[in-house]
Amino acid sequence: MFCSSRTAPKSAFPAPPGATHTFKVKAPLLAKDKTLCLLGNCAALGNWNPAAPVFLNRTAADDFLSAQIDLGRETFPISYKYGVYDVEIESSSV
Repeated sequence: MFCSSRTAPKSAFPAPPGATHTFKVKAPLLAKDKTLCLLGNCAALGNWNPAAPVFLNRTAADDFLSAQIDLGRETFPISYKYGVYDVEIESSSV
């Protein structure tokens, strides 16, 4: 599955008010021009829409990427996958 977006992800996204879940991944070998994204089966995770991935943020000088998401209104269980997003070509593979 490929994700694409017309705009490159920002380096830092504020956590939504009431975030209930944190997705955190250690990716020391991930190139600096790449980031991780999430796609899932609920509205908060884009309903598997490859044009609407949720981007994980890299903290400066840190190997971890993370995203805080409000899943309080979603029906569980949820399904999701991580993808690698190429900032330069604005595309990812899941």
